[in-house]
Amino acid sequence: ANATFTFAPELHDPGLFIFGAYLTPAATHEEVETILKKEIEALISGGVTEAELKRAKSVVRANIVYGRDGPYAIADQINEAIAMGDWTSYVNRPKQIEAVTAEQIQAVAKRYFLEKTSTTGWFVPEIKNNLAMATNQLAGPNYFRDPELFGPQHNQPETDEGLPAVVDFSSGVRRETVAGIELVTIDMPIEGVVSFVGSFAAGEALSPEEHPMLAGLTAAMLDKGTSSKDRFAIAEFLDTLGADISFSADSHSLDFSGRFLRPDAGAVLELLAEQLRSPAFDPEVFETVRSRQEANLLLAVDDPNYRASSMVSRMLYPAGHPNHEEELSTLIADLKQTSVEDLRAFHEEFYGTKSMRLVFAGDIDFEQIKAAVANAFEGWDKGVPYPEDRPEQLDNARAEERIFIADKTSVTVNYAYNTGLQRIQDEYLPFMVGNYILGGSFNSRLMTEVRQNRGLTYAIYSRHLNDTMTPGNWALIASFSPATLNQGLEATQEVVEDWYENGVTEEEVEAALVTLSGSYLVGLSTTNRVAGQMHSFLQRGLSAEYIDQY
Repeated sequence: ANATFTFAPELHDPGLFIFGAYLTPAATHEEVETILKKEIEALISGGVTEAELKRAKSVVRANIVYGRDGPYAIADQINEAIAMGDWTSYVNRPKQIEAVTAEQIQAVAKRYFLEKTSTTGWFVPEIKNNLAMATNQLAGPNYFRDPELFGPQHNQPETDEGLPAVVDFSSGVRRETVAGIELVTIDMPIEGVVSFVGSFAAGEALSPEEHPMLAGLTAAMLDKGTSSKDRFAIAEFLDTLGADISFSADSHSLDFSGRFLRPDAGAVLELLAEQLRSPAFDPEVFETVRSRQEANLLLAVDDPNYRASSMVSRMLYPAGHPNHEEELSTLIADLKQTSVEDLRAFHEEFYGTKSMRLVFAGDIDFEQIKAAVANAFEGWDKGVPYPEDRPEQLDNARAEERIFIADKTSVTVNYAYNTGLQRIQDEYLPFMVGNYILGGSFNSRLMTEVRQNRGLTYAIYSRHLNDTMTPGNWALIASFSPATLNQGLEATQEVVEDWYENGVTEEEVEAALVTLSGSYLVGLSTTNRVAGQMHSFLQRGLSAEYIDQY
C-alpha cells in the first residue's frame, strides 16, 4: 500500500470505525482487503500486548498535550468535548485513557468489528492513465459483495481591527553555533511542548541531471531505518515518547521537522542525528519506497493542477534551475533506474552540518537543547554550502501550451510570469499586498468578479512562488468548465488588466493589511508555526528578529 489508516471520530451519536488503504500499482484490492481483515481477526482473537497498549497510551497522551498547543487549540478541544455531550471530558479524558485495559480493547473489537455490519468500498479505475503504463488493477469488481451476508443493495439518494501592531518573540530568542549548526530557539509560554524545524543543502537542485529523483528518494529513506534500528523500532521508539520526526526534500533543502515533550529533547535529537547520519538504505525497503513513489507519479499523470504547474516551470526556468521540474515520463524512468548505491553516494556527498540550521520553539531549556544538539551532531563535519551559481530565469515571452487529459470535467488554467522578485527585496511586500488584493483570498478581485458575480469558476487565485532562495514568479491558477472556458479567460483578463493599469485603492490596501497582519499573528499561536515561520525567514536571508518586524 502507498498508505494505510484507521479513523474513529468521537461523536455525540454512533459513528463509524474506518479502515483504509491506498494501493500501489502492483497491488490488488483482494490481497489488501484480505490483509486488513486478517489483522482485524487477529485483534479479535488475540487482543493486544501490554507493550502495544503502553505505546498507544503514550501516543494518545502526547497528542492530547500537543492538541493544547495554543489558545485556539484549547478552545477547539473544549468545544469538541461539549459537542460530544460532556465538557468535562476535556479534563477527564487523559485519566480515562490511562485506565483502558487490554481486555477492554479485545472486548470492544469482538462486539463491534463484525463483518455483517461492515461496508467495503473499492475504487477501481476504468481506463489506463495517459502515459499508457500498464497496471494489474484497472479492472475489477464493481458490484455489491455477498448479498447473502450483507443483504440486498439499497440505492440512496445521492478579522478584527485593533490587533496589536507589534509582537515580541525576539526577547525569547537565543542563538548560537553548535557543532557547526546555526541553532536558534524561541521560548514561548507553552507547557511541555517543543517543536523544531531544520534544513541543510541537499535538495532536488543538487540531484545530478541524469537522476532528478535522487534527492527526494534519499530523503524518503531517512525514516525507513538506520544502521542500528529498523523502521519498526524507530516507529515504536517515537510512539513510546509521543514524539514525531518527518523528512522531505524541496528544491533547495533537505527539510526535517518534529515535536517532542520537553524532557525528551536528548532522546529525540539523538534519533534525528542517527537518521540523518547513518540511514540503512535497505534494498528491500527501497523497493517498497520505489513502489509508493511510482503510485504517486501515476496519480500525477491524471492531475491537471500538477501537469499544468509542471509545464509552467519548464516555460519559466531552464534545465538545471532549482525551480525547473522534469517531465513525468523522465521522473518515472529515473525512478526505475535509481539504485541504493546511488542513494548512498548522494548521502555521502551532500549530507552534513555545513549548511544546517535548527529552529526550536516552545517550552525551551536552552542549555538542554544546546547540549542535546552538540551530543547528537558533534564530529559530523560534512555537507555542502548552498550553491550560489545557478541559471537565470528565462525571459518572459508570450506562449501557450495545452495538455489533454481524458475524462476530466474541468479545465485547469495556469498563467505565469517571471517577476525576478525575491523575498528580501524592498519591492516584495508591496507586490505581495497588491497581489493579495488581486487574487489572494475569497474576497479578492478575481474571486469576487469571476466566481461570485459571473459564476464562471469554483476557484481562482494568484500567488508569488519559488522565491525562497531564487527570484520567483507570479502565477494565477483557475479552473473552468469546458463550456465556460472562453468566458472565464476573458473575465480573468479583464480583472488583471484593470488591476495592472489602474492599481488598487487605499481602502483595499487597508483591508488587506488588517487581514494579513491578523492571520499572521493568529498563526503564531502554536509552537510548530512559530518554528516554521522563523525558519522560513532565515532561509530567505532575513534575520531572526524579522518575525517581530514583519
